[in-house]
Amino acid sequence: DQVDEIEIAVKSIIKFAPYIKNIFIVTDSQTPSFLETYNKQKLDSQPIVTVVDHEVIFSKFNSLLPVFNCRPIETLAYTIPSLSEHFIYFNDDFSLLKKTTPSDFFVDGFPVLRGEWKPLDENIFHKKVINGVLRLFGKESRDKKYGYKRGQQNAARVLGFDRYFKLDHTPAPIRKSSLKNYFDSHPEIQDRNIRHRFRNPEQYVLQSLANHIEIKNESAVLKE
Repeated sequence: DQVDEIEIAVKSIIKFAPYIKNIFIVTDSQTPSFLETYNKQKLDSQPIVTVVDHEVIFSKFNSLLPVFNCRPIETLAYTIPSLSEHFIYFNDDFSLLKKTTPSDFFVDGFPVLRGEWKPLDENIFHKKVINGVLRLFGKESRDKKYGYKRGQQNAARVLGFDRYFKLDHTPAPIRKSSLKNYFDSHPEIQDRNIRHRFRNPEQYVLQSLANHIEIKNESAVLKE
């Protein structure tokens, strides 16, 4: 079910990011109800909105469908046909609230990353103590639970960081080539995220992986 949040997201992009030329909506054999009316009334200056089915981005991994987990979908979004080298990833519940410029997301071709450095949980003393006590009483460690923060920390660990660049739940500027080059060299890391139909503690947040790749390559602009 949805309460028009996708329509609101699209219209907020049209209003506050008029430099966007194409919007891709990834769905599982579904078309948002507003799209037919939008296409009939669309002005030449407005972006083309295209629905991309799961089967398109999972064309090489069809056996993994159906999937009920956003992490595999996010991981393969960079394979959307005709996707620009520089793209901005939105979840379906995002919307822009004021006018933006391209430099809010990319500067000299580099993604603008907003966040702050935080320690990994295994480097925080009180978390070590809590997990040790839980294990002592035969209870599940908090490390086994999945969450947005854990997914970001997993991304940093994959790339060998001893801390992580914590991002908020906001639109993410990403370079397609950065992901493609990394996954071409590390297919096992892509497989780690796409093989789970449901959330799994070992998965990472794709946006965070992209961020840490750029940071490692010194090809990002960091802001608070």
